[in-house]
Amino acid sequence: MADISSIGLRSNIDRIMAETAQAARQHLPFATARALTRVAGEIKVAERAEMARKFDRPTSYTLNSLYVRPATKQNLVARVWLKDDTSKGTPATKYLLPQVEGGGRNGKRFERALQSRGVLPKDWYAIPGDAAQLDAFGNMAASQIRLLLSYFQAAEATAGYKGNMTARRKAAIAKGNAKRGVRGVVYFVSYGKGMRSGDGSWKHGRMQHLPAGIWQRTSFGAWGSAIKPVMLFVRRAAYRRRFDFYGVATRIAAARFEAVFRESLRDAMGS
Repeated sequence: MADISSIGLRSNIDRIMAETAQAARQHLPFATARALTRVAGEIKVAERAEMARKFDRPTSYTLNSLYVRPATKQNLVARVWLKDDTSKGTPATKYLLPQVEGGGRNGKRFERALQSRGVLPKDWYAIPGDAAQLDAFGNMAASQIRLLLSYFQAAEATAGYKGNMTARRKAAIAKGNAKRGVRGVVYFVSYGKGMRSGDGSWKHGRMQHLPAGIWQRTSFGAWGSAIKPVMLFVRRAAYRRRFDFYGVATRIAAARFEAVFRESLRDAMGS
């Protein structure tokens, strides 16, 4: 995390105060806290711009994943960091930290839910397949993810959502509705060539030749059926550092603090 502190910028403050009248020194704590907080705000803006430049079509959730904790006269440290709130999905600290520090990313909430049901192998990721429905940001649509979680009895493993699909509902989806032009669909899991898979039990089904993932079999009646992957399972790989969070923070603090501090001190003395 980026902590902008009076200690780290002590030489700047000492030099400025040496040039400042004794009467101004009583305003130092307030002016310092205000300057640190303002610079932290500028760092947050710069970090957001860096994410927009480095990442491919980042969502608003990602772009708004930073927060500023202001400095006070009692604690002359302002903090800029990633939110860890879990109420709206996977916290930013989980999926952005590997982009900052390198290494493997943590599992997403739906991936952990699938792992809890034995669908997704441990230490594997799920990526969109050819049959995946994508949103404007290139991510798999949340509605389709919820459908798959429900289908594989993993919906109740995610916070705030209950609705595992019944056998009757699965049968209805598999049958489709010819009058409405809805084709029958069955989802099944493959663990890759040489593994076993089957509807309801992929431990004792038939041998698989398909790549690991969740597959969709769509019925075309007398014309047969088509199989496409909805999700593909891939082994976890290490991320290289893409988001120079600390570099951006250091550059902004070094370039802006002195001017902002002088202005804050001037305002404090004039109040």
